[in-house]
Amino acid sequence: MALKYENVKEEIEQEGWKLISDSYKNLQTQMEFECPNGHSNFYTFDYWRKHRNCPVCQENKYIKINDRAPKKKGFRVLAFD
Repeated sequence: MALKYENVKEEIEQEGWKLISDSYKNLQTQMEFECPNGHSNFYTFDYWRKHRNCPVCQENKYIKINDRAPKKKGFRVLAFD
């Protein structure tokens, strides 16, 4: 069964991504995708299905850090005499 543009777009959007390209030819054709964090990437649909990751997000180790600092436990030493 041949995939259609609508099926490809639906599968991508179910994962929280956006398909920027407006056409689909086959699994090996480069298309533009946008990750859930807004980074633009060019993949084949076959590659995206296997990996489903954004290289920009993957390299940014701070993207998953909480915005709040953890609560402190106990006391801190302010100065040594």
